[in-house]
Amino acid sequence: GDAADAHAPARVEALQGVRVLHVAAGSAHSLVVDGAGAVHSFGHGRDGCLGHGDAHDRLTPTRIEALAGVRATRVSAGNFASAVVDDEGSVYTFGANEHGELGRPTASPSTHSEDEPAAAGADESGCGGSTPSRASPHFAA
Repeated sequence: GDAADAHAPARVEALQGVRVLHVAAGSAHSLVVDGAGAVHSFGHGRDGCLGHGDAHDRLTPTRIEALAGVRATRVSAGNFASAVVDDEGSVYTFGANEHGELGRPTASPSTHSEDEPAAAGADESGCGGSTPSRASPHFAA
C-alpha cells in the first residue's frame, strides 16, 4: 500500500480472496470484519485507533491480534476511535478517549488514548453513526 490519494475506486489487493462481511471508514482509518469474524485495520494509527497497541500507521489491512478469539460482526470507525461488536453483543473500543468516546467507566473522561481493545456490554449488535460517540448509547454500564 501507499499513502497516495485515489480519485477512483480500486480493489484493496491485500484483501483479495478474503470474504469481507463489514467495513467502516473513519476520517483517517478503516476497519474490516472478515468471514471468520477477525478485524483488520489500516490507515492513520493516531491514539491507538487501529488497535495494534501502538500509534503507528498501517498502509495495508492488518489483523488486530488483540481481538484474537473474538468473533466480530460489526465495526465503527470514528475520527480517532474505533468500536467492534462481537457475536455475543459485547462492544470493544480503542483509540482516542478525550471525551469519553470509548464508553469505559471512569471517574472523569480520559485525556489519553487506549491502545488495546477492551470489552464492554452492548444492548444491540450494531454500531452506528460516523463517530463512536454516536454509538455510545449502545454501551451498557
